[in-house]
This record gives sequence, C-alpha cells and structure tokens, in this order.
Amino acid sequence: MMAETPRWDPRPLVGLRAALYLWVPVALITLAHYSTGPQFLYLHDIFRRLYYIPIILGAFPFGMSGAVATEAVS
Repeated sequence: MMAETPRWDPRPLVGLRAALYLWVPVALITLAHYSTGPQFLYLHDIFRRLYYIPIILGAFPFGMSGAVATEAVS
C-alpha cells in the first residue's frame, strides 16, 4: 500500500495574492497621487481613475468581499 501524497494547500498564498493584486497597487497609486503637485490636475484625475483597476482585480479572485475591501481602503 502506497502512502498518500499530501495535497497542496493554497490557503497560505491567499494573503500573498491579496498583497500583490490589491494592496501593493493601491499603495503605489496612493503614493503617486499624494506626491504629485496640486497644479497637475490632469494627473490627479488619472490617478483617481487608476484605483478602479485594483478594485476590479480584487473582485476576480476574492469575489465581492475583495472588491468591497479594496474599495474601502482606496
């Protein structure tokens, strides 16, 4: 009788995926948004709209709760 091989558990990677998909882009967009001077209104408009990308990316792997959490942070 062969020993059963252990199955791969993806749960530890959920935090890493959340950081890569959601929190790193939100942090980078926020850093770019707040480091841009107030005279560059068009850049602020672009940065504001860039927040949509992590929200959408959060919805795909983590469902509605990932999208709402990302929206709340951003």
